[in-house]
Amino acid sequence: NTAPVPLTGLVLRSTVSHLTVSVPKAWRLPYPGAVGEGDSVMLAPSERAYIISGYSPNAMSFRLNRCTGFFTQRTSFNPPLPRECPSPAQELSADSAAQLTEACIDYISSFPSCTSPSSSLPPSFQQDGNCQIYVSNKISYGRCVALHKNEPGFYRNEWRIYLNRGETLWRARREAIELVDADGKLVSAYSY
Repeated sequence: NTAPVPLTGLVLRSTVSHLTVSVPKAWRLPYPGAVGEGDSVMLAPSERAYIISGYSPNAMSFRLNRCTGFFTQRTSFNPPLPRECPSPAQELSADSAAQLTEACIDYISSFPSCTSPSSSLPPSFQQDGNCQIYVSNKISYGRCVALHKNEPGFYRNEWRIYLNRGETLWRARREAIELVDADGKLVSAYSY
């Protein structure tokens, strides 16, 4: 495509079973626990969308961004989400580092990218209030988004759109699936 193409509202249909399903909305900037359906998906040139029949592991359809790797910490995605988040050590500003002990900075530096800390700090940090506050408030998906959402390259060229169906929609073999617009005009077809 040379211009953005609307995906939301297009219909996937099987020419074999005659099953149909509409492409739903998705979150351009996902926040776990968000209420609603999201935004209409416009697929820009060079973008791709995975349309997945099953349920979303995090209960939403979404566009990938620089921080969505945090979603993989407690949930498995197929295909896997890239883990390309900035590391917690990269996020540590000079002002914040000045408020923390060397041991706390070393602890923060030990976290892999796209990983929030567990609910409790190791015993050696139980009495370090500044470290506790920093670790619990500054290493998360939400913080990553707040720091980077206005930067070039924050949004990835990929969407994950879930149809949230428990039953099998398409045959494993000898299937023909069409993508049609609201008027029933063929947009694309795939057979296997």
